[in-house]
Amino acid sequence: GAFIVGVDCNRGIGEKERELAGCFVAHSMETLELQRMQSGFARRAEISRRQTAKLHTQKWALIRNDRLFGKVSRMARICGWELDSQSGEVVWSGKVQAVFGLPVDAEVKLHWLFRKLGGENFKLFRSLVEECLNNGIAFEHEVAATTFAGDNKWFRITGDAETDGEGINKVVGTVQDVSNQKQREAIIKHVATHDELTGLANRKLFRSEFSQILTNARQSGEATGLILIDADHFKLVNDTYGHNDGDQVLREFSRHLKSCMRSQDLVARLGGDEFAVILPHMSSQAKLAEICERLQQALAGGIVHDGGHSFVTASIGVAIYPTDSLDPEDLLRKADMALYRSKEKG
Repeated sequence: GAFIVGVDCNRGIGEKERELAGCFVAHSMETLELQRMQSGFARRAEISRRQTAKLHTQKWALIRNDRLFGKVSRMARICGWELDSQSGEVVWSGKVQAVFGLPVDAEVKLHWLFRKLGGENFKLFRSLVEECLNNGIAFEHEVAATTFAGDNKWFRITGDAETDGEGINKVVGTVQDVSNQKQREAIIKHVATHDELTGLANRKLFRSEFSQILTNARQSGEATGLILIDADHFKLVNDTYGHNDGDQVLREFSRHLKSCMRSQDLVARLGGDEFAVILPHMSSQAKLAEICERLQQALAGGIVHDGGHSFVTASIGVAIYPTDSLDPEDLLRKADMALYRSKEKG
């Protein structure tokens, strides 16, 4: 297959874009290779079952299958388990110690293991197994846990019932370390929802979060503030010192903006020199005005960059839900009107 990226001819490929492409390719290749090997394992297992009458052939087929399964287990960081419904005894496949960060010779007991990985994880696992034993319902669930080596990991746990003709006699499942996959997913999600230059939320994330925050505000009855901000004189910096200095100024402007807001506020770069902030649980208009004044004071000293020292101020427009409007688009329009009124007044 081919993975093709179209890039605007007016700019190069950034490091974060290269990292994203690298993560995407690595994740795809690992998944394809794992699927290929698992398919191979399934085919060989089927051959082994058909040749049960030929002891010698079966023996070598099982050896090959074991080698292949071991290779798949290493690649996928996966181990298997089998729970006997009568005795409660659990049998583990190889690699279980490696998956959970245990010493290679450590004895592993299922209940003890999940207690060690966290009380909530143990309760969840026990309920899933009981449901599987009682009703034959298979399960697949992902949990976060700290291993015995102190590493924060994500595990995907699966289980399915086996019957002997008279009822369910076993639960068979797997535990897989999916931490690398989660990490790649997090990188891809972050790049898709955040501005590359400043690290702030991008327009896409701003839009989705704005709707959700206003929905929450309708339910709680609390006010929500919306601030739209333009970085004044930014074009002059770009024209005078060049885009490299312009990027430095935008990053520093973003840092000041972020430092003036509360931890629960969403700060976004909408594009160019346009920024926005959503402020949930806003107690009063006075508090909102105080935040805006704090930003102006933070910018009063100017911004130092490679080419010099530039004074980039902020034009600010504010709208408040539900005082100014109940509709998200109308609230944005009114904040935009306030912003341009701010520019007109200088």
